[in-house]
Parts: sequence; C-alpha cells; structure tokens
Amino acid sequence: MEKADLTGFAALLGDSLTSRVGLLERLLRGAHYPSLGRYKENLLADTIRAFVPKNVEVGTGFVLFPFEESEPTIPTHLFDPRNQSGYVVSRQCDLIVYDAARYPTIFRDGEFVVVRPEAVHAIIEVKGTLTGRALTDTLESFHDFADKWVQSHTFYKEHLHHELSKPGLYLMAWDVKRNKLGHWSVRPGNLCSKVANF
Repeated sequence: MEKADLTGFAALLGDSLTSRVGLLERLLRGAHYPSLGRYKENLLADTIRAFVPKNVEVGTGFVLFPFEESEPTIPTHLFDPRNQSGYVVSRQCDLIVYDAARYPTIFRDGEFVVVRPEAVHAIIEVKGTLTGRALTDTLESFHDFADKWVQSHTFYKEHLHHELSKPGLYLMAWDVKRNKLGHWSVRPGNLCSKVANF
C-alpha cells in the first residue's frame, strides 16, 4: 500500500481537473473558446470553494477602491470616513477570493460580485494557454490592481487608522503554448525572467 501524502493528493486533484477540461476540449474542438474559458474559471472556483473556510467565497467581478478626492463632491461636515462617493474600479477580475462574513458585499448577482478591498484575500487570473503576451497582460492587470490598492491603503491609514491586508495576486494557466511538434513555444525560464523584469 502506498504511503498517503498531501503532495500526491494535490497532484491527483490537478490531474482530475486537467482530465475534465480535456474531455470538454475534445468535444468542442475549438468551436467556442469563450465557453471553454468560462468553464475553466468555474471549475477552478468550485475547487477553491471546496477547500476554503465557510466565511470565504469565490466570485468574479470588480473591486471598488476608495481614494482621497482632491475636490470632495460633498460638504466637509457630511464626510463619510468610508468614502462611499470617491472610488475607482478595478479591471474585471476572473476570480476574487473574498471574506463574505466580516465585510458586506456591495453588489452580488449569482457569482458576479463587487467588493471593497478590505474583503479581498486573493485575485486569480485564469488563462487557458499561457503565452508571452498573456503573461504581459496579466502582469499589467496586476500592476493596475496594485496601484489602486496602494492609493486606497493610504486612504485607509489616514481616515480609518488601519491598514489594508495585501491580497495575493495569482495566475492560473492550464497549459503553456506549444508548437506543432508539441514543444513549449515559451520556455519557463523566459517566463520567470519576464516576471522578474516587469
């Protein structure tokens, strides 16, 4: 009997996800890539939900980042310390892992949510096939998210006297682009260098 271990368990879990995606890809034969992409996002979201505490939820949508308005649109005596009027919106996030117990969700319709930054534990961008361009797009999206997070972090420190927790920013790629011979078109070392240089 083989020794039980969490690494082997995680590998089997990954294999099961890959086989489910492979089944659908074989049936669709590239007929509708957006549907396949959404299926991959849903599959990953369901997997995460199975392993996170009950107070943590997974959705797709946007994060609203409060910031200090240079010219407030409301009188000073009506100032709202949580600043419901001045905010910027993140780019759309494939998956948002957020605390639904301690923080109210601003908007929810099924799996689609809009949340505030203090609720966010992680942002996950999901790519079917990782290419150099897809990696650059994801890094730019993460940079945009981080810029908005830093601006809100400053706002929270000055007005609410507490700091925002840093959320994790993750990229999940189901495969790496391959050439006609089945070899990777993008080498792992090049991807690592691109991340470091960015």
